[in-house]
Amino acid sequence: DNEAPIFTTDSTITKLPDEDLTIDLGAEDPEGGPVTCNMTSLGDHGVTLQPSGQLDWTAGDVSSTSINVTVEDECGASSEQTFHLTTMSCPCENGGSCVPDPDMPRGQGSYSCVCPWYTGAVCETELDECQSSPCANDGTCIDLVNGYNCTCAEGYTGSHCDVEVEDKCAALDPCFPEVSCVNLDDGGYLCGRCPEGYFGNGYECKG
Repeated sequence: DNEAPIFTTDSTITKLPDEDLTIDLGAEDPEGGPVTCNMTSLGDHGVTLQPSGQLDWTAGDVSSTSINVTVEDECGASSEQTFHLTTMSCPCENGGSCVPDPDMPRGQGSYSCVCPWYTGAVCETELDECQSSPCANDGTCIDLVNGYNCTCAEGYTGSHCDVEVEDKCAALDPCFPEVSCVNLDDGGYLCGRCPEGYFGNGYECKG
C-alpha cells in the first residue's frame, strides 16, 4: 500500500522581529518519491510556500499566524498539517539587536545579541572602555557609556594624554604667584625666588 507523505519539521515555527525567514518544511515520502506542497489556507500575508516545501516568511508587523499545508505524493496520497508561525520579541537590552544564531537551525527562535558598547548574553553589562588602558603617561581613565575620558597628569595633554606640553609654565602655572617660571630644555620647568618677605622653593612660598 502507498503511504501518505509526512512533514518532519516541528509545527511551531518562530522567527526574530526583523528576520526574513526561509526554511524547508521537511516534506518526505516514505517510499522516497517526489512530493508537492500546497498552502490551503493563510492566516495573514507575508508567507509564501514553494511546491518543494520551502517556506518564506518576510519581516513585518504580523506577530503570529497559522497556515494549513498539504503535501501530496505522485500517487495522490496526501496529508495536511497546520503550522503555527510566531514572531518572538527581542530580549536584547540597551539597544542591542537580535540576529539568528548561526549554530542553530532556523525557525526555532534561536538568537544571539549584537551589543554595541555592552556585553553579556542579552547586552546587560556595559563594556569597560578603560580596560585597555588607553590613557598614556599616567593619565587617569574615566569609563563612560560608549566611550571614556582621559584626565592627564601634569605636563601632558591630548585625548589620550600622549602629547607633551612644551610650555609647561603656561600650561601648568606651577609657581607661586608673582614668581617667575622658566621652561627647561629637558621638558621640565624651574620656579624663581619667592617674593620679598616670603621664603620657600618658588613652588610654595610662605610669609
